[in-house]
Amino acid sequence: MWREVNRLGALFSFSGGMSRLGYVSVACVGLLIKHAIDLFVAGRFHRSWDFTHYLMPLGVPALVGRLTPDDMQFLAIMLTVSVPFAWVGLALTARRFRTIGWPLWLVVLFFVPIANIVLLVWLAQDGQPETNEYGPNPKELLAATA
Repeated sequence: MWREVNRLGALFSFSGGMSRLGYVSVACVGLLIKHAIDLFVAGRFHRSWDFTHYLMPLGVPALVGRLTPDDMQFLAIMLTVSVPFAWVGLALTARRFRTIGWPLWLVVLFFVPIANIVLLVWLAQDGQPETNEYGPNPKELLAATA
């Protein structure tokens, strides 16, 4: 049981590196889980939800001063639900940056719409072919054992 708890805790850690398979796998599963939760929350508020709502959660532009109490409650819940997913996403992205040798400041792209999708594709590419401070290239290790 504690092994599973440690694995879950590793998702929230910013230390170390991250393989591309691990990064893409966790990102895709996290995306599906987050979208399912968002659909559930939106349904509880009798609202529709699709991927366009990540850019405009209320479906229309709205000024903060003109939000209804229902809108404010909905947005507060959606924001609260997003925090652990954002934390995991940032942690995994920072770890993947280390593995491929990119500067960590680029993690800010995680919050830029459309750029974050491009970032996911870039981070799915091969890492540095040589050993870096986080260890040898995993492909070299596999080739050596085969």
